[in-house]
Amino acid sequence: MSARALCWVCFRAERGFGWDPALVRKKGTPRWFCSRGHQEYIGMRSVMMDWSEREEEIIWAGIKAGGEYLDELKKSDLATLSKQELIQFAKCILVTVVEERHNDPSDVELNDDIPF
Repeated sequence: MSARALCWVCFRAERGFGWDPALVRKKGTPRWFCSRGHQEYIGMRSVMMDWSEREEEIIWAGIKAGGEYLDELKKSDLATLSKQELIQFAKCILVTVVEERHNDPSDVELNDDIPF
């Protein structure tokens, strides 16, 4: 079995899912996929928005918390961490991000209206 193209996501043989702009007389690259899930994945990526400045501040706070944990361990190479240390490192980051996000529930920048 030979495919006309490769999946735009995973590079397996396409199976008929896709989009060819030429079919509606538009310019662009045709994209083919091996599954409907991969086609929807690309569609979701195209509607995602950029991170806001406030969201980046929250992420940075999480990164700093993770860095402080690594300083306590006196390690900087993640490859040398044990499984438990790596889990704790991830928890430091995630817990800080969640706490920062929920510190001010009235933060307008983080509470977008549902668009529908």
